[in-house]
Amino acid sequence: MSEPTIHQNKPIICFVEGTIGAGKSTFIKQLQKYHLNAQFFQEPVAEWQNTKDGNGKNVLSYFYEDMAKYCYMFQSYAFITRISQLDDLDLESKDIIFIERSIFSDRNVFAETCFETGLLNEIEWITYNTWFYNMLPKYQHIFDNAYFIYLQVSPETAMERINKRSRSEENKISIDYLKTLHQKHESWLGNKESHKDTLKQNMHILIDAEKDLTQDEEFKQALEQINIHIHSNK
Repeated sequence: MSEPTIHQNKPIICFVEGTIGAGKSTFIKQLQKYHLNAQFFQEPVAEWQNTKDGNGKNVLSYFYEDMAKYCYMFQSYAFITRISQLDDLDLESKDIIFIERSIFSDRNVFAETCFETGLLNEIEWITYNTWFYNMLPKYQHIFDNAYFIYLQVSPETAMERINKRSRSEENKISIDYLKTLHQKHESWLGNKESHKDTLKQNMHILIDAEKDLTQDEEFKQALEQINIHIHSNK
């Protein structure tokens, strides 16, 4: 198999989506091994971990330790940090840009789950959606032709990977929470018939992330799948 390449009109923007533990960060690190004229953005977890109060406790820890109390705070901050990444996109000189998660997964998966489970109350949900939809038009030029790469993985596999990487902030994540997130991702990205209208037809790419994508052959097959899909949409 020849080494896959991705070329198209500048720039192609790809959001790498998936549940907690799907392997998104690892997938983007694998992409960086290829000498593409590309820009890469990891999820701003480091920023969440480094934003601390006077006691040294970060926003991610606050959220996972008391979701009901700190849900609105964290969802708001997550949105702000993702918007900040969009402001840093190189839309002039790059062929392709890969970004770990989008503001749509924030809203359609995480914030919506928080509202449906009572972690966000009604007025918080109304407020969240107000500034979400007010901000969206300012970045619509980015999303209009973006691709959404969905790393599809079972909640059980995701739980195994979370336990293996042992982030201290994630030790309270339950399998039930992962099952809920999985259902939300499936509703949004799992098939062409069910995806929400934030996506245009044929702009999402489903990758089997049950496979070990750290293995070169598995990764090259996934990259080739992405390449073929993008070129078929010319």
